[in-house]
Amino acid sequence: MATWSEIREATLGKTYDLDKAYGGQCWDYVMYVLEEYYHGKRIHCTTSGYVKDIANNRKTNGILNYCTDIGLSAMLKPGDICVWGECAAAPQSHIAIFDHDNGQNKAYFCGQNQAGGQKVTVERIDVSGIIGVFRPKKGLEEETSSKCPYKSSGSVEALYDAIRVRTSPSTSKGDTGSRYNKGMTLNYQSVVTGDGWYWAKYKSYDGETHYCALCKTDGTSKYWNQK
Repeated sequence: MATWSEIREATLGKTYDLDKAYGGQCWDYVMYVLEEYYHGKRIHCTTSGYVKDIANNRKTNGILNYCTDIGLSAMLKPGDICVWGECAAAPQSHIAIFDHDNGQNKAYFCGQNQAGGQKVTVERIDVSGIIGVFRPKKGLEEETSSKCPYKSSGSVEALYDAIRVRTSPSTSKGDTGSRYNKGMTLNYQSVVTGDGWYWAKYKSYDGETHYCALCKTDGTSKYWNQK
């Protein structure tokens, strides 16, 4: 699993051409993210040949197996897949992933072939032409909030013995059997949320992604001191 920020940083500036046709198109990038991060399978444009088909054929094309159709009135969250119909912003339709809002009916979206070149960029686009918004059911971790008492990356020292190491940011699953004890140091790359806790996310020596609970999202039950 990854946060949207991690996905964006891993893909920005690159070119994806999954179907080996017409170079890096908007469809190629979003389908790459869907397959690589959201545990889905690529959805094809079988009616018009344009990406508006992904929204228009949502009930039959399989997108709802991997994403929830959240409607057009819901507040967008980073990582949401958005589809434009034919409109001023996208005369032949468009598909991209919501990054952040900028107000005045426009927002920033991460996508391909949307700035005059066939590579992944983040661009400000009018939202009025969007005809479908799809939120992934799996694979996307919540970003840490600005209220988190820990740095977004760094090192912490354990305050207690037997702090569990897990394979997912969950208090009920993924226990690896490994433990951090009082005084030990943990170096982590990012902080995510899950099950009402902030979690340190890091790569273990064998390359696997692991998580340790830092504290509850209300700031209580702190297990570590920032170093």
